[in-house]
Amino acid sequence: MWTLCPWTSFLSFFTASRPGAASRTPIWCIFSWNWWKPRQGKGGTKLRPVELRLAGLHSYRQEEVVDFNALCERGIFGIFGPTGSGKSTILDAVTLALFGEVKRASRGREGIINQQSEQARVAFTFEVGRGEGRCRYRVERVLRKSGDFGAHTRECRLVRIDPDGERVLADGADQVKTEVQGLLGLTADDFTRAVVLPQGRFAEFLALRPADRNQMLERIFELDRFGEQLKRRVGDAGAKVQAGLDRVEAEQRGLGDCSPQALERARQALEKNQAARREAERNLQAIRRRLEEAREIRQAQEQRANLQRRLQELQAAEAQVRWTEERLERAARAETLRGLLEEYGRLEKDLEKRREGLRALQEELHRQEEGARAAEEEAGRVRRQWEERGPALLRQQARLEQAREQEKELDTWLEQQARDQKQLDRWELAGQDLGKQQEELASRLALGEQRLAELQKLREQFQVTLEEVEQARCALDLYRELSRLGREIKKMEGEREEAGRELAALQQRETELAREVQGLERELKRHEEGLEHLQGNPPVPEGYLEKRAGEIQDLRHRIEALQELAARYQKLQEEHRQVRERLESLERQREVWRQKAAILQQALDEAGKALERARRELEEARHRNMAAALARTLEAGRACPVCGSPHHPSPASPAGTELTPYEEAVEAAEEEQARRRDEWQECEKKIVQLETEIASLKLREEQLAEEKEQVGAEGKRLRGELPAEWQGVPVQDLPVRLQRAEQAYQEQQRAWRDWQQHLKEALDRKEELRRRLDEQRPALARLQSDRAGLARQIDVLCRHLGEKGAEQQTVREKLRLLLEVLGLADPDQVPGYWDALKEKQQKHRRCQDEITGLEAELKDLAGRLQQLKDDLRDLVVQKGALKATLAGRAEQIRRLQAELHELTGGLRVQEALEQVQKELSLLQGAVARAEEENQKAAEAFQRVRLELKGEEQTCAALQERLEDLCRRLERLARENHFAGPAEAKDALLDPQEREELTSQVKKHRQEEQVLLKGLQEVEARLKGMRVDEEEWHRLQEELRAAEEALGMAQQQEGAAGVLLQKLQENQQRWAVLEGERQQLVRRAALLRELEGLLRGRALVEFLARRRLENLVTLATERLGRLTGYRYALELDGQGGFILRDEGNGGLKRPVSTLSGGETFLVSLALALALSDQIQRRGRAPLEFFFLDEGFGSLDEQCLEAVMDTLERLPLERVAIGLISHLPQLKSRLPRRLVVEPARPGGPGSRVRLELA
Repeated sequence: MWTLCPWTSFLSFFTASRPGAASRTPIWCIFSWNWWKPRQGKGGTKLRPVELRLAGLHSYRQEEVVDFNALCERGIFGIFGPTGSGKSTILDAVTLALFGEVKRASRGREGIINQQSEQARVAFTFEVGRGEGRCRYRVERVLRKSGDFGAHTRECRLVRIDPDGERVLADGADQVKTEVQGLLGLTADDFTRAVVLPQGRFAEFLALRPADRNQMLERIFELDRFGEQLKRRVGDAGAKVQAGLDRVEAEQRGLGDCSPQALERARQALEKNQAARREAERNLQAIRRRLEEAREIRQAQEQRANLQRRLQELQAAEAQVRWTEERLERAARAETLRGLLEEYGRLEKDLEKRREGLRALQEELHRQEEGARAAEEEAGRVRRQWEERGPALLRQQARLEQAREQEKELDTWLEQQARDQKQLDRWELAGQDLGKQQEELASRLALGEQRLAELQKLREQFQVTLEEVEQARCALDLYRELSRLGREIKKMEGEREEAGRELAALQQRETELAREVQGLERELKRHEEGLEHLQGNPPVPEGYLEKRAGEIQDLRHRIEALQELAARYQKLQEEHRQVRERLESLERQREVWRQKAAILQQALDEAGKALERARRELEEARHRNMAAALARTLEAGRACPVCGSPHHPSPASPAGTELTPYEEAVEAAEEEQARRRDEWQECEKKIVQLETEIASLKLREEQLAEEKEQVGAEGKRLRGELPAEWQGVPVQDLPVRLQRAEQAYQEQQRAWRDWQQHLKEALDRKEELRRRLDEQRPALARLQSDRAGLARQIDVLCRHLGEKGAEQQTVREKLRLLLEVLGLADPDQVPGYWDALKEKQQKHRRCQDEITGLEAELKDLAGRLQQLKDDLRDLVVQKGALKATLAGRAEQIRRLQAELHELTGGLRVQEALEQVQKELSLLQGAVARAEEENQKAAEAFQRVRLELKGEEQTCAALQERLEDLCRRLERLARENHFAGPAEAKDALLDPQEREELTSQVKKHRQEEQVLLKGLQEVEARLKGMRVDEEEWHRLQEELRAAEEALGMAQQQEGAAGVLLQKLQENQQRWAVLEGERQQLVRRAALLRELEGLLRGRALVEFLARRRLENLVTLATERLGRLTGYRYALELDGQGGFILRDEGNGGLKRPVSTLSGGETFLVSLALALALSDQIQRRGRAPLEFFFLDEGFGSLDEQCLEAVMDTLERLPLERVAIGLISHLPQLKSRLPRRLVVEPARPGGPGSRVRLELA
């Protein structure tokens, strides 16, 4: 089988008349193999039907589902059913879903919607692809009636069904049709000629004109790729190659001087700059060593200053530390009293709590006493109430228990009476309904008999014979064929006239296009000269704007930094002034507080002396009292307990001294000393606070001075980095200078952008001119080719017009003979005659259906009327018996109701009984509750009285313990030099607070020692060396100058290196570009040669011819199998089909002379061959093939051969569906879809699947 794999055969076809063409470079080497290579069968996609849903289409009213997965399981299947059942409608539904039209319907849609439906719905699900790449789609259409027979699309969409959901690809009839044609690669006509062959159109591909057949093959096998598409690709490739060549040459020119001499000069400059950079590095290292030594000395100086400042801060806090030590000593003395103080507090709280509980118990005892008295009174009242009402309620309860049975009997009679009365009412209503129904049925029966007689008369009027129908159908087919031939002749004449006009237009367009190409070539030459002048005159040198932008950016940053430094200096100056004023104010306050502290210290010393005098006087008075007490115990002759002498010449006065005044004097002195000490401590605290704040302010003052100095130095440095003419300008005027520089830069930038824009526009214009030339030159060649092809097409149209005219005359003669038989004068009367005949048939059918239904209805009405009469008679008898029963029961009910009313007073017995029982229960419960409450109140009163007595005893014991503990605390507080227990309690500290204060004192002493030691170490390290600010700034300036010198050297070295590297890269790039330019020159020559080969449609027509030859070869093989190799197909010189009869000595005859059976066999062979070709090489190979009818024209032997051939086809790749009503076909197929015809008034045609 022929393919396009060897491109040498393609070149031989187009260059056979060109000497020396075979020795040239192969043109195909410049294209990708994958672009032009035809799709192979196993590599392409596959299209397989999955499911079809249709409703409201032709004879299908309700929705029916066709499962193609089950049908196609065995490869070949059949669709069977009686004539007119709706078999072909299944194929109509497929084409309607995919393309929105039904080929066998007038205008593609007329009369396709079921007469009893307002709309038709179709949904066709299919899959495209292979294996994991297979995708599932669904086309949905909804059509509504428009007019009597028309239909218009209401809804239409194409849906892709993915595992994670559905996605709408197209919405709208036009968009869906375009998408489907893109998926299948087939139009609606191609689909019905090659894949789905509808009834009456299976021979359409056989009868197509060669030109139409070639166009169909071009679409199916995508041969248009080798026509205009290939020519456009060649033209585009040529334009791209020329653009690439221009780009390469322009880039070579832009590389500049890349000679070896320029490269050597750049290398020497780099070596010189490298030596200068090494010298700058050595100088910088020496300066950095000196700066590092100075930095160490400055750090030591700063460390010494920090140590001294911290030591001063510690000395300022010395008074606070001493006060903390005294506080810790007083807390240690007070710690001996902590246990007694805590116990005194607990006892005091417990006593207060007990007293509150005692008061609450007294109040509770009073309440319990009043409650007990009230409970006793309530119990007596309830007992008297029970004695009065209890016996009468018990008697009433017994009588109501006896009346309960009588009430139950009365309720039963009442319920029965109500049910009987309702039944009587229902029977009355039923009798009335039965009477009305009897009258209605009698009326309907009379009307039905009258309508039956009328319908029988109408049926006789609408009777039509089969012979009349057959003659009318033949006339209609001839009329339609004549109309078709007339339309085709008119269309051909219009095509011929249009082709003539198009030929004249092509000739005129060819002349205009030639002039336009010459004008474009002249304009391109002028434009290239102007572009060369523009490229040589830029407004500023290349790279200047980038360098200037960096300089302006640096200036902007430096000016902003200077402005920030100026603002910061002013802020520091103001803060320094405020700190100085605050420092002077605090020093004045500190002096005032120091004077006050001296006065308070003197007063504290005097208070201490007064306290010592009072304590000595108290001790002397105590000694005197002890001596007086001893004197009272001395007796003459007894030894003294002090000296042991039995003689007592001068005993002390036994009267003694009163100690109270002395003790009061000591307490007053202690209070005065404590007050003076508190005042002195407060004063010392204030002095410490002031000294701390003064030290902090002095430190801040030093920091501010240092910061001001640093800011000034930084400002000088930044000014030194400004241009020389800007260094004397005030800071506030620098932004104006910067703005002027930026405006000048922006002007230069705008000039550069304008130049670039003009250059870009010139280049774009040049590219546009080249592109237009590249477009117009191939277009001119295409016009010349199209003009020659159009002339040949006009000759073919003239020949076909003669053939169609002869055929039209033959059909007209046949129609004239048939019109004489029908008695019609004009052929245009045939459609009306056929419509009238069909209308009579439909009316006759409707009359027959109505007669059948009416007879059944009348019979049913007569039976129902007799049944109504019997039911009415039985109902009258039942009503009389029920009325008598109701009257007797009513008298008994009235008697029993009077007896119960007398006992209950109109209430229900159960309600009255419940009232009596409830009243008894309330009385009994009240008595029991009153007795219980009385007993509880008495017990609660006794319990509260006992609790109150015990709580009074406990409070007395606690008061006694508290007084004893108070006396002990007073004594111990005086022994520990406290004025009393309150002062000792105030002196106590929490363990955590005592530990924190101890830690603070210890930390202060340790830090003081560390600072002194660190200060000695720093002094030893400095050894008298010093670096002042002037020397430090000088070293920094030397370092900055050395770094700038090194940076400049590095920049110069980098620039020289970049220049050398750029020259080396440019030299390498120039060599690469030169190789690329030579290759592009060769490719451009090859493309111009290929463009000359592809003029006109010769390649596409050649490929279509080869496809058709392959198709004929494969169809001949299929036809041989079908006919026992009697027939074979050939092609004539114009591409038409010729049948060769091998059984008649190889006689050849045109396909228009074939009989019906021969036409079917040849069309089937062509369809199978075309389907096989589509499976192998089509855009979307299809996995199914449908054939509608045509088997009836075959004899039994041919039918057997056709079925054997179809069953032997490779059905693993494609499924074949046959539509027929022949029983011998149905018995041979393993899968069958049976279509059941629609019945009058039924749901329409139905389908079901049968398995062999």
